[in-house]
Amino acid sequence: RFQMSGESKADQSSAAVSALSGITGASIAKLFVHPIDTLKAKIQIKSKTDLASKLQKHGSQSLLVNLTKETIKVEGLGGLYRGFAVSLYGSMPAAGLYFGSYELFKRNTLEYKF
Repeated sequence: RFQMSGESKADQSSAAVSALSGITGASIAKLFVHPIDTLKAKIQIKSKTDLASKLQKHGSQSLLVNLTKETIKVEGLGGLYRGFAVSLYGSMPAAGLYFGSYELFKRNTLEYKF
């Protein structure tokens, strides 16, 4: 394995640690954000007339609360996480590549003076 002078094993694994940290962080963030995205998608597919009548009747904040209650009542708590696995499988590699490559390029370009 190629090792530059002064580079420790900890430095060599920092890109892998950053990638793993990015994957973990993206997974945790997705756990909290996905229900909001699900509700947003449900609002977007509602008909304009249905949405307008509910907005007039309940207001915008109440619409979100009522939609959340309705989703949990009809589909259970899992209804808020519909499509979570697919979304997670897309965001995990992206976050890992982003943070891992950032650390790798940062470490490898700091030794060059431009």
